[in-house]
Amino acid sequence: MIYRVLTRKTPYEPKPRSARPRATYIRSDRRIQRMASSQKIWVHEITWTSRLQISMNTVHRRIIESGYVIHAEMARRLPLSNLHISKRLQWARNHMSYGNKWMDVLFSDEKNGTSMDLTGI
Repeated sequence: MIYRVLTRKTPYEPKPRSARPRATYIRSDRRIQRMASSQKIWVHEITWTSRLQISMNTVHRRIIESGYVIHAEMARRLPLSNLHISKRLQWARNHMSYGNKWMDVLFSDEKNGTSMDLTGI
């Protein structure tokens, strides 16, 4: 057997095997990936809202297959030192009497790229 494989003129390729059919289609895979990337949602909630007869493991595999959503643990930070705590407290005390000037301040959430204008509140 090995001799035949080694002396063969064409390269050896194993026969294709039939596999179990996928539990989801491309369209449902995209919907799962969209739900996972657009909001903070648990795999259990995606399974329940997708209304498909699939397991949570299947949903988790589809999310990982997408390559877009990466589960990463946040880097740990050191706790604030006493100096930093006192400086923050002093800054807050200095700006307590800021009054209506706070209406001119535009707060932005740089993480999501959105901003929140407090002038209408």
